[in-house]
Amino acid sequence: EGPLPPLEACRLFAALARALEHLHAHGVLHRDLKPHNIVFGADGAPKLMDFGLATLRGAERLTATGAFLGTPSYMAPEQVD
Repeated sequence: EGPLPPLEACRLFAALARALEHLHAHGVLHRDLKPHNIVFGADGAPKLMDFGLATLRGAERLTATGAFLGTPSYMAPEQVD
């Protein structure tokens, strides 16, 4: 439907930032944030989904050095370099 009005975009961003703050406070790192992993509830509130790449702070790392995880078009350039 095109770009969101600025105030609506700010509200959406703030809600997602609060969700990430909550996750991080509980030691969860999502590791795959992108528009496709956001859905909207019946009340219109955004919900983060797809925790397939998530990790817990302090948990054993299963990702091998040099392994690529995520969606390349949403990855930082230095990750795919």
